[in-house]
Amino acid sequence: MEQRSLCGLICKRACRYKRTIPVYWKRRITVIGTSGGEGAFNKAANSEYQIRLLLNDYVMQLMGQRCTLASHCVRTWFFVQNVDVNYAGVVKARKEVFITQNLTEKTHYIASTGIEGRHADPSVLVQMDSYAVDGLEPGQIQFLYAPTHLNPTYEYGVTFERGTAVTYGDRKQVFISGTASIDNRGEIVYPGDIVKQTERNDGKYQRVAERGGRYYS
Repeated sequence: MEQRSLCGLICKRACRYKRTIPVYWKRRITVIGTSGGEGAFNKAANSEYQIRLLLNDYVMQLMGQRCTLASHCVRTWFFVQNVDVNYAGVVKARKEVFITQNLTEKTHYIASTGIEGRHADPSVLVQMDSYAVDGLEPGQIQFLYAPTHLNPTYEYGVTFERGTAVTYGDRKQVFISGTASIDNRGEIVYPGDIVKQTERNDGKYQRVAERGGRYYS
């Protein structure tokens, strides 16, 4: 079995905490096997099983670096083939894996985006990028909310934060999640009008960024 990915280790200086904090960047993990497509991951029948394998494998990789999904993963990206059909499986598996990692509506989730994406191998239904930082302390992380424009995602059955800010001694990084054109009740607004939907989303991104002390443009 081969899980093809590129894993980089970037060291960033956190002046406030007087130590180097390594950043683990997982470049597009794909559900793909060895020659002939016989890898165990390719036996996953649908997007739910594939993302479950991806997330559980990532949890193990983080543990190998003495990190955890809940404490160190700041952002994820999911690229889903035929997203209108397969995203439901991603949502279900992510929620179930998150519960095992103490990621719930009572604790917090991870900033994320789930969009259409395809791999050259049509049996790969889901790909994932992730961003984790080793050495973070709880006081460095802020979860961002904009209740006038966006409701908590768990209210309509999904599990990600609207945004996350990470403060270092010399800077702050803000990670904003993707979103559809919805209001603060989770209802679709301006259906069929791409201009107004884009304007609506820009406004929401700005409100989330403001909570992190930044301006979105």
